[in-house]
Amino acid sequence: MPARSSQEDAIFVDPKALRDACLSRDTRNKYTGSINGIKTWLREERSALDPNIARYFTADGDLNLSEFTPAVFEDFLAYKRTRVKAVTLGGFRSAIKDLYRTRELSFPVEYGEGMKRIFSGIKRY
Repeated sequence: MPARSSQEDAIFVDPKALRDACLSRDTRNKYTGSINGIKTWLREERSALDPNIARYFTADGDLNLSEFTPAVFEDFLAYKRTRVKAVTLGGFRSAIKDLYRTRELSFPVEYGEGMKRIFSGIKRY
């Protein structure tokens, strides 16, 4: 590998860009698709139980993570369990985890061990 010049080292790189570079474009696209699937579920299915569906979205249409709680995500998993494979359900969780990471929010503990038990139960159910 050729040595880098001091000029290359001096070029400013936005730290956010460096953080975003930790995921491949393919993974980022899959996460975007997963989040869009969750949004669709909220609008088409959850709205039957919750008429205030707008609270799950920010003004620019992103998921509002203060309203889209782990309990709501568990409802989503229960709905999807017969429609997709368990590995796909895990991908939805990874996409949610990435949202917390990119927004620099603490990842709720409810997405940890308890959520893993739900995935195990889905596989056996």
